[in-house]
Amino acid sequence: QKPASVYDIKITPSNTSAQVTLGNPSPDTSSYITRYHIVLNGSNLKKIRRQEPRTEFSFTGLTPFTNYTVRIWARDGSSQWSSSTNIIFMTNTSVPSGAPELVAFTTRSRNKLTVSWSAPSKNSRNGKLTGYRVCYSDKANSSNSSCFQKKYPSNTAVIKNLRSATKYFVTVAAATSAGYGRKSMKISKITNGVHVEENVHPPVPIAEFEHYVNEMKANENYEFQKEYDDLPSNTNTAWEVAKKPFNKQKNRYGNIVTYDHCRVLLSGDEKDDYINASYMDGIKENSYIATQGPTLLTLNDMWRMVWEQRSYSIVMVTSLVELGKPKCDKYWPDEGTEKYGDIEVTLMKIEEFAYYVIHTLQLKKDGEEREVRHYFFQSWPDHGVPKYPTQILAFRRHFRTHHMEQSGPIIVHCSAGVGRTGVFLAIDTILDKFEKGVINSIDVFGQVCAMRERRMHMVQTLAQYIFVHEAILESILYGMNEVNSTEVQRESETLAEVKDSGMTGFQEKFKRLGEVSPKRSPDECAAALLKGNRNKNRNKDIYPAERNRVPLQFVNGVENSDYINAVFVQGYLGRDYFIATQSPLPDTINDFWRLVHWQKSSTIVLLNNVKDGTSFPKFWPTNRGEPAQYDSLTVQLDSEKHSDGIWTRKFILSPHLDLSDGQVVNIFHYTKWPDHQIPPDADAVITLTSLVENSIKNYGLGPIIVACSDGAGRTGTYIAISNLLERMKIEQAMDVFQAIKIIRGTRPQFVENA
Repeated sequence: QKPASVYDIKITPSNTSAQVTLGNPSPDTSSYITRYHIVLNGSNLKKIRRQEPRTEFSFTGLTPFTNYTVRIWARDGSSQWSSSTNIIFMTNTSVPSGAPELVAFTTRSRNKLTVSWSAPSKNSRNGKLTGYRVCYSDKANSSNSSCFQKKYPSNTAVIKNLRSATKYFVTVAAATSAGYGRKSMKISKITNGVHVEENVHPPVPIAEFEHYVNEMKANENYEFQKEYDDLPSNTNTAWEVAKKPFNKQKNRYGNIVTYDHCRVLLSGDEKDDYINASYMDGIKENSYIATQGPTLLTLNDMWRMVWEQRSYSIVMVTSLVELGKPKCDKYWPDEGTEKYGDIEVTLMKIEEFAYYVIHTLQLKKDGEEREVRHYFFQSWPDHGVPKYPTQILAFRRHFRTHHMEQSGPIIVHCSAGVGRTGVFLAIDTILDKFEKGVINSIDVFGQVCAMRERRMHMVQTLAQYIFVHEAILESILYGMNEVNSTEVQRESETLAEVKDSGMTGFQEKFKRLGEVSPKRSPDECAAALLKGNRNKNRNKDIYPAERNRVPLQFVNGVENSDYINAVFVQGYLGRDYFIATQSPLPDTINDFWRLVHWQKSSTIVLLNNVKDGTSFPKFWPTNRGEPAQYDSLTVQLDSEKHSDGIWTRKFILSPHLDLSDGQVVNIFHYTKWPDHQIPPDADAVITLTSLVENSIKNYGLGPIIVACSDGAGRTGTYIAISNLLERMKIEQAMDVFQAIKIIRGTRPQFVENA
């Protein structure tokens, strides 16, 4: 007896489903069917016991315009199985589920824009493409766009009869016989022309830039927000190379890749020539390369690029790890030599400064040697900005001073190579043009647009966009104060002359400093203004802000025992290099020594006179070999000497009575500097800085504590002088205005008169 079999099978497809109708068993069998087993494309979808003479089955969730194969097995009462032949059917066409890709403008004129695109990916077409619809409008969110159609396979369109100097927004949608699918991401472009529409942001004359920035910042940056929203979010062309399977893993972030037309090509075949890096224009074409932070997979590629592009300067504006997340893999040696592919990289020198580090590296390949300088800025938050532009401008100035113009492109990277990288590139490009007299107006909007045509998402946030303006403005207003070592005398004589304003140049600059010094609100100084701490401040107007005050270790059971009127201050050679504080009050001597011990400071500079029985008492033991107790701390005078108004006293400080393993503390006390005035002998101050330098070399790198009567006037002046001298040693240049401006970010009262 023949087993039962299936016949009279009918399949009715739609675009995402199929209805399968099964007929009766073949008439040449006497058995009835007890079960069907149905397989679609090799996947078991349904198992059904059949007790009726006919049945129907539905398959849902299918893909439009796709071939499927159905096979059906039948089992009769004798448990024998038989099967149908394979039956092939295709689901119906649907509208495309994907939008056209890589939509971009290729050319523009006063009255025309040319746009190009690629077809949606094959698995999102849902049928045979029949054409495209191009829609455009001069309003970002208009529902009344003008549209026209292009037949498939055309992938370009010319939009005509446009207004000049006007921004237009364009979308493209693909069609099948079922209709139009999703629109592409909206892109925008401004037509050429001289007439300025309200949504165009022209360059700003340099003389008007300060007023312009202030107006843009009004009403909580309302105008800045509008301008930032007008930046093109996707204005460029194909990135076919970046999305090839063998290149995808070379991208740190899947959504930040390189456009084909401006990517940096490495030597090698198509599987070895990709790096996530894009050329950027400066004064010259391809002056820069913007790239991502290298990954473990691309360390060798990074150095291949440096070598092949003959680059001399690498600017890094990210930390390796931020908030516990890796942002960039380390691609240089801490010491000695490491090999990256066929390139040897040797660390020759490290120079550490307050907010950045410079590595001088030697590269060697095939017997040829080259030098590379790696500028590593360490204090820039991801998606954010530094608190003040001063720090990044000082970093940029140092980089520009040593960059070799005749070398290859300047390589700039952060983590993704778009946010912080875009900010630095915008600032450096515009300031480089300004400083070399190439421009007489500032066009931040145009600069960011140009960068986004070469790399997606450049300048990633509104805060970053505003920061570019602030940094450029600060450099224009205050950046031209630098003099080299051979010009200091002449510059001093010029500034001493009385100007038309009736003030000397010194007085004019000092007045300007007062205008730009930061203002603090009481909310920023909460601890200093607590009732229990106010009497610890000598001057009711000079006290620390929370963000840079130096906390003490709490004493159990003593309220407010963590407070002392002291602030961390940036040095040229390091962040928190100094601590500025007032000369101890009779009631705060113990706190002062707790500060010295807790901060492990080996060096104290004291610039006011002291006398027991006054509000400026001596705060140290005066007899050698006779230790004194300051709370739980023991302090003993070890030696003292006097020369040219400077007392040098060496102490041993210990948290125990036993001083054998105590901490050495040197106090350099300059007694001839009158309050609110200048020291009578500049050479003595130079000598003082030399003594401090030797103390640091011999006894450690805890912060240098600098104190005067109020911790501001003489203290700030000494710190500024020290920073200027350190910079002069290394760079043979100085900028008094910026040196004071930087430290006033910590204490606005530093350097009290001209």
